Amino acid sequence: MKTGSLLQLSIEPYDRESASNRATGSAKMSSIDWKRGATEVLLKLYKEHPILYNMRHPKYYNKGERQMALNTIIDLLEDHRPGTTTNDILKKIQTMRTQFGQEYGKVRRAQEKGGQYVPTVWWYTYLSFLRQHIRPRNGAAEIVEDDDNSYQQAEEEYETYETEVYEDENDDSEIVYEIQSAQPGKGRESHS
Repeated sequence: MKTGSLLQLSIEPYDRESASNRATGSAKMSSIDWKRGATEVLLKLYKEHPILYNMRHPKYYNKGERQMALNTIIDLLEDHRPGTTTNDILKKIQTMRTQFGQEYGKVRRAQEKGGQYVPTVWWYTYLSFLRQHIRPRNGAAEIVEDDDNSYQQAEEEYETYETEVYEDENDDSEIVYEIQSAQPGKGRESHS
């Protein structure tokens, strides 16, 4: 038996993100890493670049111009969120536009019914400039049972908004996103 040698271990609490980063050799940031200050800066910069959200902008479909706008945002965000990538920005904007559309739909429906809805997300007013770029569509279906026990879908007004992210088939270097309204089919009937 050897004496005099001591093995010292230190045990640290398990951190899933750190373990993942060590395993992959990278420090990835996720959407939960967006602090309020960085989010505010992102939204202000996004508003200053209508090429990214206004489909009527003369250069909206110019991928190079859109990428330059995203690169400008990345550069200006560096102090607030180091290591931000184009993909980080696109994901954050997509998520926030989707949530904004949902909140905006609730506001509109409440107003139509004479009520008032107060949006629950703190950044709602930051994205209010998007209202003019969102075109809600009506037409939801709800299944209702008739008196003769047959079922039919009744039309109910609703609005859903979703943001689509897709890659141009001809160019893998840039991702383009748009906000669109989702609308299920109208007037379908089914009987049992």
